[in-house]
Amino acid sequence: MTAPHHITPTGETSETADALSIAGLRRELGLTQAEFAERIGLVNKASVSLLERGLTPISLRVALEIERLSDGRIDAATLNADVRLARRSGPDDIALGSQAGTATDGRGGVSGDGAAPSVSTNAGA
Repeated sequence: MTAPHHITPTGETSETADALSIAGLRRELGLTQAEFAERIGLVNKASVSLLERGLTPISLRVALEIERLSDGRIDAATLNADVRLARRSGPDDIALGSQAGTATDGRGGVSGDGAAPSVSTNAGA
């Protein structure tokens, strides 16, 4: 039987004993795999088994839930590349839109109040 995998800061797995593993967190919380799956938003215990063994990628949502359940001892950025990238980005990486309080999302989209822009269809009037 192999030791449970631990997630390194690069998102790779290792078998070092100094990091808190996902399986270790689950056991510390006294949860079965099925209960842990429910707490982190997964469908079943098989999904947790795959996570614990490092055999499946961890989604952004699940990584953040694991971080929350561990009180930050397992950093979501070590589990998911999107979290890692977002936490490396600083305030200078946000481009301001033309309206106050509106920022572009980096793909040409705009995040703000959610209202659609007004478009005039009265051409030539």
